[in-house]
Amino acid sequence: MGVCGSTRKKEDEIWTRGSFSVKSVSKDDDQPSEDVLDSEAERRKFQAGANRKRLTLKGDLVGKIDLTKPKEESKEQREKYEEQGSGTKGDDISDCHYVALSKKGFIPYDEKVNQDAVLCIERVPHNIPRLDMHFFAALDGHGHFGRDVSQTILQTFPVELERKLAPFTELEELTNEVVCVLLRECIDTVHTSLLKTRIPLQHSGTTFCGSLIFDNTIYTMNVGDSQSMMVTQNPNDEDYIIHDLNILHSPERPEEKVRIEAANGVVHKLPGIPSEEAGPYRVWLPDMSGPGLAMSRSLGDTVAHSVGVSHEPTFNIQKIDETCKYVLWASDGVFEFLTTADVAEVLMTDNTLQEKAKKIVKQSVKLWRRYDSVVDDISVIILQLPGCSAHQI
Repeated sequence: MGVCGSTRKKEDEIWTRGSFSVKSVSKDDDQPSEDVLDSEAERRKFQAGANRKRLTLKGDLVGKIDLTKPKEESKEQREKYEEQGSGTKGDDISDCHYVALSKKGFIPYDEKVNQDAVLCIERVPHNIPRLDMHFFAALDGHGHFGRDVSQTILQTFPVELERKLAPFTELEELTNEVVCVLLRECIDTVHTSLLKTRIPLQHSGTTFCGSLIFDNTIYTMNVGDSQSMMVTQNPNDEDYIIHDLNILHSPERPEEKVRIEAANGVVHKLPGIPSEEAGPYRVWLPDMSGPGLAMSRSLGDTVAHSVGVSHEPTFNIQKIDETCKYVLWASDGVFEFLTTADVAEVLMTDNTLQEKAKKIVKQSVKLWRRYDSVVDDISVIILQLPGCSAHQI
């Protein structure tokens, strides 16, 4: 399946990286008219070229963790895939790369484990001919059993995504509405399965911020307060634009607060502390005895869900074209003190992808240590799209 993810508990840093090739991520401006495609052979030839516009991934892992699949099997899968006419490289193919870094946080006098998880599905299995499809996500577990929750979702979501895609055999069937419904059903199914496990979920859960990428489109769904962003830049323009690919599910957002209060929940900061020192708004039971969850949507967290917290994702749809340079997914440990502008500034430097990821994590840790006695788990995935330097991995 080509899934990259970590299942070990004690590594301080876990790296994942990979590469994929794409002929074009612009609109099909070069599509010939119908009168040019006047023979079946010419149609097949054009179709083969058009399919190279879609993503093809070849991934690997570095660091202290092993490949999910043996190299021999991955090679066989790639050869079989290329025989089907997808992912064949041509002279005008551009290389794209991704890198992911997850770093364990720090709590004084506690042997902490990393509750974050990164999910990189290099080639999503499906039944649509000549279509490359990929998925990236950042998960941020929280609570005493947060790691168990994030790792459970890490294992079950790819299986469910493949199952939900299986009935589709034509690209035209995957309209924007259908894709959003499909992804929503995936989250609903894995959450229902999570509730049937033996993990104590009363005060433990995870976020899920992930994107399905195919046909030059990125479908981002989000549950919780992890974050995704894209940076675009026109070829002859030094300025760049930051695009948020999701909203943060914070309890104080009006639509979130209405739902929580309708379920008899309370949205309030930590009680008994001056507001400026009380941190973010949280979700409480009517008697304020708990759970104090600082997000309005999550997977797990059954006590918080009893007072209006939801596992329902929200969606963002973006077309990918030649101006798109980077996409990033990250846990909220990155954005506790850094802004999207801070992160974009790092992304647009001339450093390699590994250096960019390392710098973002290093800056995040430095600010956590400056302003807090603990350091959150910090995870970041950087996807470099065509148009950037080929050596960037």
